[in-house]
Amino acid sequence: MKNIVFSLIVLFSLTLNAQEIKLFGASSNGKIQLKWMSKKLNAQASYDVLRSEGNSNWQKVNSSPIVESVVITEGELKSSKNPFPKDKSYELYIKHKSNKEKTPNKQAFADYQLILGAIFDNQLAKHLGIYFEDATVVSGKTYHYKLVDAKTQKELSVVNAIKVDEAAAAPERLASNQEKQDVKLTWKNNEDFFGYNAYRNGTKINDEPILANLEGNNYTVFYVDSNIFAGSYSYTIKGITFFGSESKPSDEVKISVKDATPPSVVKGIKIERKERDVQLTWLATNDKESVGYNIHRSEDNGKTFKKINTQSLGVKEAKFVDHLDVKEAGTFLYYIENVDTSNNGKMSNPVSVLVPDHFAPTKPADFSSKVQPGKVTLAWKANTEKDLAGYRIYRGLKDDDENEMLLLNVTPQKETTYVDTFNEKAGTKFIYKILAIDQSFNESEKAILWVQLPDVIPPQAPVLKEANYESGRVLLKWDEVLTDKIAGYNVFRMQNNREEKVNAELIKTNSFSETLTQKGIVEYYVKAIDSAQLVSKPSNKMAITTASSVATQLQLLVTQETRSKKVNLKVEGIKPEEVQEVKLFKRTGKSGFVGVPFKIMADGFIDEASKEGEIYEYYLEVLTVDDVRLKSEKVIFNNHQ
Repeated sequence: MKNIVFSLIVLFSLTLNAQEIKLFGASSNGKIQLKWMSKKLNAQASYDVLRSEGNSNWQKVNSSPIVESVVITEGELKSSKNPFPKDKSYELYIKHKSNKEKTPNKQAFADYQLILGAIFDNQLAKHLGIYFEDATVVSGKTYHYKLVDAKTQKELSVVNAIKVDEAAAAPERLASNQEKQDVKLTWKNNEDFFGYNAYRNGTKINDEPILANLEGNNYTVFYVDSNIFAGSYSYTIKGITFFGSESKPSDEVKISVKDATPPSVVKGIKIERKERDVQLTWLATNDKESVGYNIHRSEDNGKTFKKINTQSLGVKEAKFVDHLDVKEAGTFLYYIENVDTSNNGKMSNPVSVLVPDHFAPTKPADFSSKVQPGKVTLAWKANTEKDLAGYRIYRGLKDDDENEMLLLNVTPQKETTYVDTFNEKAGTKFIYKILAIDQSFNESEKAILWVQLPDVIPPQAPVLKEANYESGRVLLKWDEVLTDKIAGYNVFRMQNNREEKVNAELIKTNSFSETLTQKGIVEYYVKAIDSAQLVSKPSNKMAITTASSVATQLQLLVTQETRSKKVNLKVEGIKPEEVQEVKLFKRTGKSGFVGVPFKIMADGFIDEASKEGEIYEYYLEVLTVDDVRLKSEKVIFNNHQ
């Protein structure tokens, strides 16, 4: 009953939310009953009731203002001062007036309870001054009523179209639906009713009034008729007015209730795995309604189950064998469904079995690389295995899984790309391998890819060792570059500040010869080219000279300086002031000529780099102030004297 009172308080508060007072009306026994409700009691309030018939004017129907009954003390109830002896409603009214609660909230709750009591007790409503009965009406006619403040005649509330001797309008939109073995009834809520009664086949089935529920900003109302046997039923709903009377019955709904009660659960389930077979056994049911069993299996830890038997197992059968495919592995859950004659099923508690996974993933496909200076980006096609844990990536310099391959990611990665970074100058060739691994640690075959990092470092410059000129041909020799993979060499010739490459194709050896037609001093140098087409810096330069450019008047005299044993070089045939530029070329042994610093001096020029016991060859090249280029003859000097 406490829950009913609380629900009525909520319903009553929200019904009156839009106005302070709401007027209700109903016809009973040839009279019109009026009752009005407010959120709070007002002992000083007084009311008049006005009536209109059709479009006629409003007429007051109460002879005197409607007010609360006189208040006496609780002790005077059994005395002659009690104007309503033996009136239990008046006794309740006086006890409420006599007992004042300590807090405003408690007093408000007590007032609500008294007002709600007036819903069920018209006599109590009369003592509260919120009830009026119009006995002057004519059967079959329709009336409108208005409640006004007796002092100010201010309109408080209106109720329209009450027909004498006619029950309140019926609830609308009644619908029914079976839920398991229950019937759920729903209908549209009507605020003119404080509750409802439900009838099955003409018999009321609810013990207490059915109240509306507030969901969000809207009221919904329903009733569940529980544990209904299979069969056909008809239902109606009647509203309960604020006078305790019932409305007209709603339209009847009929429903055929089916048997939705499942059979008993299967017990004694045992599960056993033998290789790729999973065997289930159980205790056969004694349920008379049972017609057989279905077997359901889950491969995702119970999230979803799928029936695996194509035909229902007989009720006397108590064994089933699930033959698993070689690729099926992991933890499998099973339950057994007991099915009755109405096709209702009851699931057993699930049982599980672990099937080891010995099936390796497929080898990663479409293994490719993108190479940039200092970076290798690997990519491959994603595997489709459901139990894939990821991929492992290896790198090595040799195809040697046991000794040379380095695991690049300790934890298998899910992504299908991997970036390996290096120093930007690295130019190494690597072998990469990837494999797929599943959650049972089965590994696929390795996909293999060789990757060459781009060479960005040019080779070392060659060292030009010899430059000889004999019989009109030049012969050059240099040391091979062994620190890089060399594709070949290019030879360059310089004369009179003009430079040109002399070979048409790369020279694969460490020597070169050509017929020289130019006269004068000619310089040579060499560049190396590696397999990445990177070019080295130039080698050292070496020069040769041809006889036709030798000036007969220009002489180079070579002697040994007595004290230091160094080579002394003296120029004759030209004066220092006639010289714009001078170059001295020197060759030691069989090496090529190289330029050395030199000045024309009256006492001669000492070659500080010369050594006693060596044989040298010298010649001069002079550019005069008149832009005439002169050369001396070659002089061979043995520095043993």
